Amino acid sequence: MADIEELKKHVREDVKHVHEDIEHVRRDIDTISAHLKNLDDHMHNLIEHMEQMQKESE
Repeated sequence: MADIEELKKHVREDVKHVHEDIEHVRRDIDTISAHLKNLDDHMHNLIEHMEQMQKESE
């Protein structure tokens, strides 16, 4: 019976670690999303700038 209790303890610890890992992944996804949004904004600004330069050269 002690083996079962020890196994339950390890499983609970493993589940806790999995939940912590999931939280880290969520934070990483949020960070990546913010970087992608920033990149998207910069790309739009670059496109607008290039279009403006093209209009000025015509």
